[in-house]
Amino acid sequence: MRRHPLSREPVVASPEKPRFRLAGPEDADTIAAIHTASWRTAYRGILDDEFLDGPLDDYSRDRWRVWFTLIGGPPAHLLLAEQNNTPVGFLCVVHSGGEFGALIANLHVVQDARGSGIGSRLLREAAHLVQEEGGKTMHLWVYSGNSDAIRFYDREGGTPESEQPHLAADGKMRPSFRYVWRDVSSLLPA
Repeated sequence: MRRHPLSREPVVASPEKPRFRLAGPEDADTIAAIHTASWRTAYRGILDDEFLDGPLDDYSRDRWRVWFTLIGGPPAHLLLAEQNNTPVGFLCVVHSGGEFGALIANLHVVQDARGSGIGSRLLREAAHLVQEEGGKTMHLWVYSGNSDAIRFYDREGGTPESEQPHLAADGKMRPSFRYVWRDVSSLLPA
């Protein structure tokens, strides 16, 4: 750490403000890498270790290459968060109708960036997109064993409205909660 020439205190380099942008097909491998890294830390003890340590790389890479043939404009957007020119998180929002509104299909932040506000900003960006598309509500599913994510969604004002099992990528049924934001404007600055 360097010191300012007129001070005894070290000068701490401040990180660049995060940037958020819509991702495109050229970002598929980057999204897959974030997805894989996030699942390996966040889902340890929730999904089978054999899956997380084995076929997850191929699963994630193939999944995002296919998704990018379907995503790119309404009804879905994929947001990529970057800090210091490094991708640190992403969110996929699918604009669907119905009682629960838009679906947050994925929200992942790399472990080193968790707790930095990236996830909160991604949710706010998604709320903005949902509102621009004329929507008012959004929801997501979270594994009931993912206590860190549950605490995060609680802090962000989401309401757990139902629990049901979902077929997970490791081929097993896993209990999950549906979190709902009935009015996405609650996530936006006043």
